[in-house]
Parts: sequence; C-alpha cells; structure tokens
Amino acid sequence: MKRFLSFLTAIIIFTATILASVPALAEEKVDVGVFSADKYAVTGSKNQSVKFTVEINSSRNLGLSKVKLTDDSGKLVSYMHDDGKAGDNMANDGIYTAICNLYNEKVCTVNYHAEVNGKKSSSFPVKFNKEI
Repeated sequence: MKRFLSFLTAIIIFTATILASVPALAEEKVDVGVFSADKYAVTGSKNQSVKFTVEINSSRNLGLSKVKLTDDSGKLVSYMHDDGKAGDNMANDGIYTAICNLYNEKVCTVNYHAEVNGKKSSSFPVKFNKEI
C-alpha cells in the first residue's frame, strides 16, 4: 500500500508540473486587427449584401473556426470564417470573412464589431437610408 501511495503521489506531482507549464488560453495574446466592410451605406427597401473582414493575430495558433460578428447592441449578426469559402479569399490566412444580407426599416447607423475571446475590434458603421 505504501508503494502504491508513493506511485500515486509521483503521478500527481508530475501531472501538476506539466499543467503548470502549459499557458492558459485566457493568457493567449490575441490581436483583433483591422475590421472593415465593403459598404458604408445600405440604401433601399431590400436586403443588401455586405462583406465584413477582420484580421486576427495571435501568439499561438488558436485554431479558431469562427469569429463573432456583432452589432452595437451586442446581438450576434453572423459568424466570420477563415476557411476559403463563402467570400473568404484564402483559408488559414488570419483574415476572417462574413457576407451578410442587411436591411433596416429605420434610417439609422448601426456599428458592427468582430469579437474573439471577449476582445472586440474597433467599430465599423453602416448607415441605413431610405431609397432616394
């Protein structure tokens, strides 16, 4: 029994040492870079396609499959992907893309953000206008 407890103690110490040497994801340095869209204004009474892009840099490869695209109220609008599909120019280049059909009944400006691991990009305003 004494031998077993010594063995178990050694395993626990070894495991604790390994876990202490692995940086936590919360400590990951993530830079939410340039965030933009291909339109500053949406005009008319129909949905219009707007392409959003954001550059994500990190000190390690996070293996992110998606980045949140939110509006200024915090509502999730879409997910942005870096998979080379659906408007994303190249897979795994650190530039995440979403193409959204946007429309608003009101004349207003809505600020959009990219968000990853709780970090938000700068805002990108899209103005909604009535048809002229």
